[in-house]
Amino acid sequence: MNASQPIIRLLEAYWRQPDQAPAHPQEPKVKVQMTISRLAFVYEKIRNVIDYKDEHLIRKNAIERMLKRRLYTEDKKRHFGLLLVEELIRAGYLPNNMLPERVIGELDIIIEKYLRTLLAVAPNRLTKQRRAAVNWILSICATEIEHKLVPQTKQDALVEGMYAVLRKDVDLATT
Repeated sequence: MNASQPIIRLLEAYWRQPDQAPAHPQEPKVKVQMTISRLAFVYEKIRNVIDYKDEHLIRKNAIERMLKRRLYTEDKKRHFGLLLVEELIRAGYLPNNMLPERVIGELDIIIEKYLRTLLAVAPNRLTKQRRAAVNWILSICATEIEHKLVPQTKQDALVEGMYAVLRKDVDLATT
């Protein structure tokens, strides 16, 4: 094959890389009782119809909504990652009994990082500017969480390949 390195890496990502985080078969997985999952699934479908966004943003927006709801209604130190994953599984955004339990701790670290940032930005009363900053920070947090839960290996390889090929031809001169 006579292709550049970025294109070869892109093709390898599409041929060999799964889009789910790999888990060892013996590793404990997050398992959720599915008694109310149908109701959560229907609720999320209705939310997605009302708040229509592009397909690739649906899960990220659901994570953001769940973060906002939990941020304003619950103790911020209590198993935030576990509660978020359980809600995502019940709503049908993640498969049950597939996600490794180790991811919960990683999510807690991500969420804690953004909670500290939120406290620095908006420690007390929310002005219009602070509310916009809080929404922006929560959107970034939701994006990072989604990438942790469902790695976008193929999309990332596509972006990197396009950048590597185009950067030679595009002059980004500063003025």
